[in-house]
Amino acid sequence: TLMAQSQQLEAALRSYGTDGRVLNARAAEVIADLEDRIALVDAGIAHETDRDGPSSDLVSLWQNRVELMDALVNAHVTRVSYIGF
Repeated sequence: TLMAQSQQLEAALRSYGTDGRVLNARAAEVIADLEDRIALVDAGIAHETDRDGPSSDLVSLWQNRVELMDALVNAHVTRVSYIGF
């Protein structure tokens, strides 16, 4: 379930793209921080996946990833503005 939620959030994030959008410095900082945190969680998921047997840590990492991805999608939706010419 968590993996499916993560995939849905990834798809939502891809649908926003970046064409014609401008971020203020604070929004860019928040987005970069979230992306860095997701990368760390992904590394943890890869590490736990390589281990033998199921791990409760793996479930926790996936939950954390879903929460971070949700925050990232929200950051793009609420902090990004279109510039029309």
